[in-house]
Amino acid sequence: MRRITIAALLGCVITWTTLAVSGPASAKSAFKDGNRLLLDCNSPGAFSRGICLGFIQGVSDSPVIGSRVCSPAGVLGSQVKEVVVRFLEANPTKRGQDASELVAWALADAYPCQ
Repeated sequence: MRRITIAALLGCVITWTTLAVSGPASAKSAFKDGNRLLLDCNSPGAFSRGICLGFIQGVSDSPVIGSRVCSPAGVLGSQVKEVVVRFLEANPTKRGQDASELVAWALADAYPCQ
């Protein structure tokens, strides 16, 4: 558990540092697409799974989500990850799109604001 938490934190730090250094990405050159995110999430390696969880948590905590997502109180990061993985697996034709947009879309579908 602690190893995954440290890996998730490291993944979030790497993701935000890279985004800050690289600046905004165009739709054609996304930092990470859904295919890469799904590979990280399903990886047997703790580091890649931590990158996945950190990326998803970073997007879910960002202003990009806005008022589109209303997660229930007490929802765990692992539950949010499961929602995103299920969405990516169910939508293979969309996986080439920007991963942050796909995460936002998956969470808005799972946890819409009423």
